[in-house]
Amino acid sequence: KYILILISDEIPSFNDVKNEFINSVQGDYNYFVVNFKGDRKYLGEVASAVLSKKVDLVVTIGSMALEAVVGKVNAPIVFSMVIDYKKFGIDKYKNVAGVSVVLPPESVFYNLKALIPNVSKVGVICSEKYYKEFLEGDVATLRAIGIELKQYIVSSPSEFKKAFYSASKE
Repeated sequence: KYILILISDEIPSFNDVKNEFINSVQGDYNYFVVNFKGDRKYLGEVASAVLSKKVDLVVTIGSMALEAVVGKVNAPIVFSMVIDYKKFGIDKYKNVAGVSVVLPPESVFYNLKALIPNVSKVGVICSEKYYKEFLEGDVATLRAIGIELKQYIVSSPSEFKKAFYSASKE
């Protein structure tokens, strides 16, 4: 049986996931590992390679790796270390399962408060969609721990610089 492991980038934790996966799987398997090292130029070729080699399982580590195969291959796909897996519409596919790396925003702010007890205001630069989906519901919780969340909504990367300078003046 053939298992293809796709890794998005040369990140130590990604390699740790790969090694743990290989060490935990029992049986006679042939592993093929491809690390994109952050380079997107081969993404389009991966699906046809998977189809031509009759891979039995695709393990993706990171968003770029998942993007290369989701919706493009019929082999089972297991993903990990993907921050926003919902953007890939995986619920439409029966061959995709995995573990997200989404941290509840309140845990991030609790940890921030533990590290910097005097923090009282936090600025977040994000899209309106991200704010509504991930942060808006936590505003009351953050107030309860003494953090005011100030959002700087941007709709394109070109607006980031302006939002950053606005945030840094407050």
